[in-house]
Amino acid sequence: MALLTRSQVKQEPVETDLMGNKTARPAPPCRSQLNKGKGPRHIKKEHHSVKQELVKIRPRGRMVFDGVYVPTLQAARSTRLRVQKKAESPSEVKPIHQIRHPQEAAVKLENSIDDQTHFHPPSAIAGTTKVKSIKSKGSKLKGKKQAPNFDEMFFEQRYNAAGIPSQLYPIGLDQGAASFEFPRVFFAKIYGGSPRLARPPISPEKFAEHGLDDFLYCNLSYQPESPQVPGARGLRFGVIGTHAPPWTDGIMRVITRTQTTPQALWQYQGQYELVPSRSITVEEWARQKVVVRNNWISKLHIRKWGSWFRARIYARKTLGRDGTEQEVKAIQEGEGKRATLDPDKVTQDDVRDALTSGKDVLTVYTMRCVGYDVAFQRNLIKEFSTWVPKPSRSKNTSAVSKKKRPAGHDSDISGGDSDLDDLSDLTDLSDDDWE
Repeated sequence: MALLTRSQVKQEPVETDLMGNKTARPAPPCRSQLNKGKGPRHIKKEHHSVKQELVKIRPRGRMVFDGVYVPTLQAARSTRLRVQKKAESPSEVKPIHQIRHPQEAAVKLENSIDDQTHFHPPSAIAGTTKVKSIKSKGSKLKGKKQAPNFDEMFFEQRYNAAGIPSQLYPIGLDQGAASFEFPRVFFAKIYGGSPRLARPPISPEKFAEHGLDDFLYCNLSYQPESPQVPGARGLRFGVIGTHAPPWTDGIMRVITRTQTTPQALWQYQGQYELVPSRSITVEEWARQKVVVRNNWISKLHIRKWGSWFRARIYARKTLGRDGTEQEVKAIQEGEGKRATLDPDKVTQDDVRDALTSGKDVLTVYTMRCVGYDVAFQRNLIKEFSTWVPKPSRSKNTSAVSKKKRPAGHDSDISGGDSDLDDLSDLTDLSDDDWE
């Protein structure tokens, strides 16, 4: 008996009825038979209708297989894009200055600070990261619009002449711990000194506790090029004489006001060396924008730190020559009083003419970071975790207390503001800028 191959066997489709009887079912017609006698447009139309029917019967939501939901392609694509976007975006970290609870500060202190407590040698600067400029967006004063300032050429010429690179000094402390900010009254409470002075004297009692008297507080409203990032370079302006005198106070512990609202906060930047630089020339002054010049003219005309500047102008107006140091000092001390030489007669036009002609100039110091006291920053964070600020007094109460202050009060040492008129440098004093 000859065997037949599978291809030689004709398999007829069968159907089984309810009684179990099998009957042959005719094979379905092939595509050529279905489309016989139909034109291309008719065939295309039928295919389109079939697709529409399939779309209607497809699952709209997630399908379930063995109790597991299977997402649709659109849902899977959306999930993938959301995860990818989250991975590419930087994580949100709570700003350090928003930490107000002692528990939070204690946790930061335990996890963020290393054990280094000494200054780092300047030779370590070689391995630092270069930054574009200290005037970057990230270093702008938070909470207050910055006053217009000098152009980039003004700063770069002085940095290059002093050999100060644009690299940050290696502070040896992680960014989280170094970025802690504190109220000014907190510094005064822990280390002493007036909370209203740029260079506050420290009382003998406080100095005996910690041995520090090198504090230099910088307000960006009037020292806009002060360091705003730990280890960064900076400039400091003065208003005495035509050339900046040598800085005789040694290395300074620089603390900058980096935030104004909702609360003024100050940040430790490092240990800085201040060196006299070239004063502002007539050409540099004329090159600045009008709004920059007007800002300085206005402040020199009304602020207390501009009294020496105004006294020099008044001496020339009344004496017909440059006043001696003793004469200028006498005018400065008599400002606002019934003195023979009345400095109140100095106008904004007089200040403008003095700067335009070069008879009076703004002096400049370069600020180079030469160290960072990790132990100092560590102690600030530790003390702040348990510090409870005193309730602030109202303006009326403050005015009454100042009025009743007895003569000879040692507020210039213990933390008051009785010596505000004796400041000889361009400091950070402003009646509306302090808390």
